[in-house]
Amino acid sequence: FVDMRTEIMYRYIVSATEHFRPHYHDYCEVFLILEGRAQHLVNGSIVPVTARDMVFIRPSDTHDYAAVRGEPFSMLNITFTLDTLDSIFSFLGDGFPSAQLLDVKYPPSVRLTAGEFSTFQSRMRAVQAEPP
Repeated sequence: FVDMRTEIMYRYIVSATEHFRPHYHDYCEVFLILEGRAQHLVNGSIVPVTARDMVFIRPSDTHDYAAVRGEPFSMLNITFTLDTLDSIFSFLGDGFPSAQLLDVKYPPSVRLTAGEFSTFQSRMRAVQAEPP
């Protein structure tokens, strides 16, 4: 699920067309719920997620997604290598609190404001418009 040439990949996921199961991987993942709501089953707990929730998944996390009462949901899934993560942390410098992302029990998450969500979506549309 990661393009090894660019060390990153993204894809849009619609729950009605995917089969989810518990998994972990040797890369990082960020997902953003675009529409609907879901249950994020992660590290033995169930965490509800709804539109505008963004979650950072580390390789040590075991996770899965489940629809709430069969309602569909969609998300943007971005995956990238550990080398890319290391490069990001190097760029941000020693003062960046990377331990707050890596050394906590549950994956860090944030709820984007409506403005942040809109900006993020428009930037992803721009990425899609670029030729490979």
